[in-house]
Amino acid sequence: MAAAALPWTFRVFVIRHRGRSREVEVFGPASAAAARFAAGKADDEEMSEKRLESFDRATRRFFARKTATISELEKFYSGMAEALHVGADFRSALDLVAPSAETAYFRGVIAAIYERKASAASIASLMRDFPGAFTNVATAMIEQGETSGKLEQVFDKLAVMTKNRMMITGEIKAGLYYPGFIGVLLLIAMIVVNFYVLPMITKNFKLFHTELPPVTQALFDALGFVSAHPQLAFLPPILLVILFLRRNAIARHPLTQKLIVRLPKIGGLFQREILSRSLRTLAMLYQTGVYQRDAFAITAAVADHVEYSAYFRAISDHLSKSASLYQAFLRERHRIGKIGKAVADQMKVASAAADPSTILSRIATIFEEQAMRDAKNLPKLIEPLLILVILVFVGFLAAAIYLPNIYLMSHVAQHPNLMNTPGAPTP
Repeated sequence: MAAAALPWTFRVFVIRHRGRSREVEVFGPASAAAARFAAGKADDEEMSEKRLESFDRATRRFFARKTATISELEKFYSGMAEALHVGADFRSALDLVAPSAETAYFRGVIAAIYERKASAASIASLMRDFPGAFTNVATAMIEQGETSGKLEQVFDKLAVMTKNRMMITGEIKAGLYYPGFIGVLLLIAMIVVNFYVLPMITKNFKLFHTELPPVTQALFDALGFVSAHPQLAFLPPILLVILFLRRNAIARHPLTQKLIVRLPKIGGLFQREILSRSLRTLAMLYQTGVYQRDAFAITAAVADHVEYSAYFRAISDHLSKSASLYQAFLRERHRIGKIGKAVADQMKVASAAADPSTILSRIATIFEEQAMRDAKNLPKLIEPLLILVILVFVGFLAAAIYLPNIYLMSHVAQHPNLMNTPGAPTP
């Protein structure tokens, strides 16, 4: 039975040792016994299940993360590789990696796999039931590892791929923290100016019966429009929430994928990251003896990009017609832009080698290092654009705030009698 058809239950276990206690959450379709196993209790600890009220259980289920984190997947793959290397069977290996799970969801996944392993046809079939933890690429690679008897090597390669992805993703996120912080500050500044500064300036101009400068009037008109239509103030936050909830679907859309790899500077980073993980996967599949067509089909899935997936499938078609690696990559280089020629040139050596896996691994390593370097330099790439945005924004606000003073002084100088007009402000 597929895991999606099973009832998912949220459980909380209390683990005690030497007067101290901690709570461990498990969210999955496994039995209570398997969930207790996934909680990761040590041999000298005591464990009991905490009673949850219906509302508390429903609330925890609703807010529980439904996907595994990259870091816990990396720990899982590396732990499984180490356990299998020392001769442990699969269920014993799960026992070793269970404590490294970080989320209630992934503990539940481990519990379900542990419980159903005895009746399952293969490990890959078990993992397919949990798409929130294991991608189609990972399950396909594990299936090939089971078939070839090299499951340990597959887990080791998956750990390396996941670690590299985690490092590159972390660098990209770190590079976006600063722009995000600046954006929040600019938003706060705009709110303060619109609701506190501009009304005071407008009041003074009305007292002197004169008009606001065009830039200030434009800003004030925008404020008045939003005030007259307050629902518009909620539109940007709602759009941001929708974009966040739909981020995976948006990222998988072909138009989005094509746009990302064509962005100046940043597009090269994503191109190298896609090629690094794809070529490393291809090297591992060559090494494990997977059929060439199957190897390129899996690699196309690993690419997870509309253009690069088509690129690897087209290369596979050329290879099936007796073309060499170099010829196949050279003929399809136009599909991925300028970097396609560089990849094809690297394939000259791989094409001549009896076992191309070593050369492919080296090429993948080169692209990984380049992608990591680009990710670390991402803040430097963003800074010029960020500075330009800040200058435009600050210049606009400065003009909107300070120009009225100049206009007002000029108007008073041209109409000195305004100072004696009844109702005019007292100097």
